[in-house]
Amino acid sequence: PFVFAERVAAAHAARHAAAERMLFELCVDSMPTDGLPQIETSRMSRISKLAASSAQFASPRLANFSEQLAGEVQALHARALASMVLRSQANAAREGDHQAAAAFSNVVIPASEPPPAGAGTLLRCEDLPPHACLSQQHGFTFRTLLTTPEAVAATSKVRAECNRVLDLSLFSLDLTKSVPSEEFAQLQATHLSGVTPFLREHWPASIKNALRGLFKDLGKGWFNIHETRSEIYDQSKLKRFFRMAALMMQDAVVSMAEASVSSYVNTICERCDHVVTVRSASDVSVVSAGASGAGLFTLELAVGEGGAFFRVPPAMCKDAVLSVYARGVEATLGIPQIERQVMESLFWSDTPMLQTLSRGEGFVAEQQARLSDAVEKALPPAAEYLATFAQYRDYLILDEAAFAAKYEADERPIAEMVPEAKKHLQLAAEMEEAIPLRMPLGLFTVSCTAVRNTLVERHRSLAAIIVKRMSAAPMHSAHETGKRFAGVLQRLNQPTETIEEVAELEEYARQLPAELAELQEGIKAMVAEQEVVDQFEMVSPDADVKAFWATIALPRRVAEQIEAVGVKAAEMREQYAQEMQSEQAAFDKSLDRLEKVVGGFDKHTSFDRTKEVASEVRQLQLELKDAEEKRARFNKREVIFGQEQTDYSQLLRTSKAFEPYATLWLTADKWLESQKEWFGGAFNKLEPEAMEGVLSAAQRTLYKLSKTFEGAEGLSDIVTRVRQEIDDFSPNMPLITALRNPGMRERHWKQLSDEVGQDMTQAASDAFTLETMLSLNLGERVETVTKVCDVAGKEYAIETAMDKMEAEWKGVELEVVPYRESGTFVIKGVDAIQQVLDDQIVMTQSMAFSPFKGPFAERIDKWESTLTLISDIIEEWVRVQRAWMYLEPIFSSDDIMRQLPTEAKRFTGVDRTWRKLMSSASNELDVIAYCKTPRLLPQFQDANQMLELVQKGLAEYLETKRVAFSRFYFLSNDELLEILSQSKDPLAVQPHLKKCYEAIHKLTFEPDLAMTAMISGEGETVPFTKKLYPKGGVEYWMSDVMSEMKASVRQSLIDATADYKETPRTEWVLKWPGQTLIAVSQIYWTMEVDHELRTGGNAALHDYFGKVHEQLLALTKIVSGRVTKLQRKALGALITIDVHARDVTQSLRDSGVSQVTDFAWISQLRYALQDGDDPSGVGVAGDTLVKQLDGVFVYGNEYLGCSMRLVVTPLTDRIYLTLTGALQLFLGGAPAGPAGTGKTETTKDLAKAIAKQCVVFNCSDGLDYLAMAKFFKGLAAAGAWACFDEFNRIDIEVLSVIAQQIMTIQEACKASSERFVFEGRDIPLNPNYGVFITMNPGYAGRAELPDNLKALFR
Repeated sequence: PFVFAERVAAAHAARHAAAERMLFELCVDSMPTDGLPQIETSRMSRISKLAASSAQFASPRLANFSEQLAGEVQALHARALASMVLRSQANAAREGDHQAAAAFSNVVIPASEPPPAGAGTLLRCEDLPPHACLSQQHGFTFRTLLTTPEAVAATSKVRAECNRVLDLSLFSLDLTKSVPSEEFAQLQATHLSGVTPFLREHWPASIKNALRGLFKDLGKGWFNIHETRSEIYDQSKLKRFFRMAALMMQDAVVSMAEASVSSYVNTICERCDHVVTVRSASDVSVVSAGASGAGLFTLELAVGEGGAFFRVPPAMCKDAVLSVYARGVEATLGIPQIERQVMESLFWSDTPMLQTLSRGEGFVAEQQARLSDAVEKALPPAAEYLATFAQYRDYLILDEAAFAAKYEADERPIAEMVPEAKKHLQLAAEMEEAIPLRMPLGLFTVSCTAVRNTLVERHRSLAAIIVKRMSAAPMHSAHETGKRFAGVLQRLNQPTETIEEVAELEEYARQLPAELAELQEGIKAMVAEQEVVDQFEMVSPDADVKAFWATIALPRRVAEQIEAVGVKAAEMREQYAQEMQSEQAAFDKSLDRLEKVVGGFDKHTSFDRTKEVASEVRQLQLELKDAEEKRARFNKREVIFGQEQTDYSQLLRTSKAFEPYATLWLTADKWLESQKEWFGGAFNKLEPEAMEGVLSAAQRTLYKLSKTFEGAEGLSDIVTRVRQEIDDFSPNMPLITALRNPGMRERHWKQLSDEVGQDMTQAASDAFTLETMLSLNLGERVETVTKVCDVAGKEYAIETAMDKMEAEWKGVELEVVPYRESGTFVIKGVDAIQQVLDDQIVMTQSMAFSPFKGPFAERIDKWESTLTLISDIIEEWVRVQRAWMYLEPIFSSDDIMRQLPTEAKRFTGVDRTWRKLMSSASNELDVIAYCKTPRLLPQFQDANQMLELVQKGLAEYLETKRVAFSRFYFLSNDELLEILSQSKDPLAVQPHLKKCYEAIHKLTFEPDLAMTAMISGEGETVPFTKKLYPKGGVEYWMSDVMSEMKASVRQSLIDATADYKETPRTEWVLKWPGQTLIAVSQIYWTMEVDHELRTGGNAALHDYFGKVHEQLLALTKIVSGRVTKLQRKALGALITIDVHARDVTQSLRDSGVSQVTDFAWISQLRYALQDGDDPSGVGVAGDTLVKQLDGVFVYGNEYLGCSMRLVVTPLTDRIYLTLTGALQLFLGGAPAGPAGTGKTETTKDLAKAIAKQCVVFNCSDGLDYLAMAKFFKGLAAAGAWACFDEFNRIDIEVLSVIAQQIMTIQEACKASSERFVFEGRDIPLNPNYGVFITMNPGYAGRAELPDNLKALFR
């Protein structure tokens, strides 16, 4: 170590001395030599002669350089003099002038070398000192490796093999087209699979074989490859040769690897060095900062459950690039040195390897970092491009089966389906145009084929579904019409077996034309529907086609069948007429027989033959009934045949004569049967109600018969006998009815036994009969019996009601269902349970006041308590569930949990209780059983109290957000919470922007989340004047976006106004956003009309009208040319306004307006860009002012996008005049008129004219003053406009409160207050707010506005 340190120190000293010497020599060479003396000419001639006389200079080759050598001598002479001068001046400066010495402070003057001996003579001969030439030769020979031809050849071979390595590359960079990352990795792996074996195996083996072949025959000596002793080998030249060979191989590999790595990194970085601007799926600009070329990687867009996605994420391309880089560096490692392979006779403990690249250090690490940064910067455009496909997500994830099922379920007329089918076909065509197959994005080339094909096929499939649904309409019509025609044909083909059926068929055929006319209309409608379907060239199944044409042919078949029916009916009439004549003859004979039998019935006078006579009566009744049916049939057929009806009064007389006899004998038979059944059967089986019915019917019948048979011997006795028996039995009925009360229980029988002194407990047995009961002589105690039985009946009614109520709950279960993905449950169907509870609680409470509740008092009280408990639990349960379902998704957001820690803690506790209770409810579904769970009601009550606190805290939290960003007042709580729950991710808030701004659909975010532009729903992009960053809460950066939106629109108006003077109008209209075009055009139109009126009066307007008309024609030419969709839309809105400007100009011209103060001119909306302070005191320099009459309004600068404008009519102008006049007085506007006349649209268009946010709100009778107060807070703080549609639908009581609210705001505006107290809260006031209402007068459910409210509107 000490020797090494000395050598290092000596080396540093030598280096320092050499640096000093070089600096001195540099100073010498830099000195001017013009003033220095040269060698005299005579002396130079002598030198030349002496030199020419020497033997060395006598060579002709050297003689040609004499002049050049003479110049060199002069130069050396001058340099020697310069050196002397420098030494002299430096020494003098150091000895004298310190200031001059500073100039030589860095120059070290070397010591003067002594002149050589004999320097005084010009030409001399010296004896050369002895030279160790041979010893040096021997030393060189000992040290050098190139002492044998074999060694020289070996060195050349190693160099040649190293040159082969230098021609290699670790990477395949011949990439002419973009490939997927896996293919790129595979391509590099394939290339590397050829390089790695060469470096590690073939190359060392080739060198080894060459060296062994060269050195194999040398034997012992310096290059003995067969040496077996390590100590001898270590001293040999062969050892040094292998060290040299290893260094040569290492140098070759390192040089090749560094070149490969540099080329690979440079190639990738060049492919990454692009500026990519993504505007839409088809509009991407790629500006190459370096060498241009195709994208390196192909990214394939695929379709999944969430919409479009990259099948291989772009980040994996970065992984592939770095992985290939790492494998390439890895390939240079593990290359063996050839020493061990050649010296096979020596013992080696390991295999020495070449020292090549070092992973993770130096050059490799630097290039890897450079590579990683370049690829990382190339990734964002891929994400931005993917984001452009978010607009197609709904269609990409659409379930065609669900769409088809829903479409099948909807009942839509075919006229509504045609536009939808055409829309999807149009969208399919637009998708083919709007989405390219491939899109270059710098490093990447995106393959959009899958998404494009999916969208195209999806829209075509949806169109096919709709067309199929449309085609079902004519097929359904064909089916229904065919069914009706089939019914007609079936009816016409129905076989007839009677003349009635023939007549009915003839009548049916006669009324068919009216029905056929209706069916014919149905066929025409079916054909019309099919013609609509045929427009879409859909191939229908053969069965449908056959059914369609078969339906069309059905009217002809029906007509043929009607004709056949007429022929067949004529034939059958003749046949049936002959058959009826023979049947009528037999019928006449049967009537005579029946009359004779009935005439002999007065002979039956024996009561003992009641059974036999009653049987005969029943048989005769059947015969008379059959005869009546035949009579009716014969008379009906006679009408059919057109014959006179036969008089069958004989049958009527016979039936009337038979009726009293039949009634008598059947009543007597019925009484005898009842007596037998009642007296012989078990008393507990008697039905008093049925017995009362039998007795009452018999008494009425017998009373009538007594009149009929009065004086008839025998028959009147039978009537009297039966009546007497019934009268004798009837007094027993009250007793029977009382004792057969269903409420009689053992306690009642015992009480009755005690009361009457008889054993009445046996009355409940089957052995106790009516005859037994009558034998007890209870008739004397009937009041006592009735009293006991009545009490039993009322108690029985209570018992029955209780049993029924309890039975109703059998099988009544809670409907507990899983709730979304929450892992818990909710209940459904509680309305039915609550209805049952309400009804039963009322019934139970009424029974509790009954004087007959005694035996059931405890049961009633217990049941009432149970019902009340269940009712309270269900009520509290539903309240908890409603609040929990509302709050659960809110507190699922980590952001909300973090911002509301107290409420989150409370909700978490309730959530735990809720999940526990719902889990137990899912295991015990029985309502009564579960509601008896201990402490169930208190848990629900505690949960409700806690949830009320949570909701109160949540409302206060939302109010603070609304106060910070007043436009949040226009959002519902759910919408605002959805925004706040995603506040960490500004990109996730983008879908909600259109709810807070009039036309901002989304914002342009840079990779660092800087917001640089706003984009409308139509795709129009307006850059911000400065970058914004979403710092702080969402309410703060959205406020910044609002301010920047207005600043950007304002600046756009200023810039476009200046550009209008410099650029031709036909070019200018294609450069600026649509809103800017309209506003600036109106500014210049106002300015030019004003100028013409001031300078030329009405005459100047004639010339100016021509100019306006020409500008309009120029716009129409541009629109009809090749412009983008966005430009066409912007120009369409501009043309609408320009047409109105032309019409106004014409009206001013024709009406003779000549001064700028004429009413016809100042009543128009006039625009002006303010240069200085306005006389009205409104606005500042740079503001755009909108004037109408005395009203002056600052242009609101709300971004409106590229929206269309309303066609302005004279009525529109008058409405504008009224509304701006109202705003000037801080009043509201109230357009009125029938529905569909444009009240709301006119108000919205005025808002667009002044660039105001206009929120449209549909009113209903359920709106309360609290909701309106929230809305008014937002309007007053934001300075926005609101249009309340159908305002008079609000309840009159609420309208009165609303009047006071609006008056409060208007009074604050009139007082020029900056803040005011509204509904108990101090809020800021923007006097630019506006409230407008629209009403449809005369409609049902519309209230008349209160007078105090009418006064606030114009």
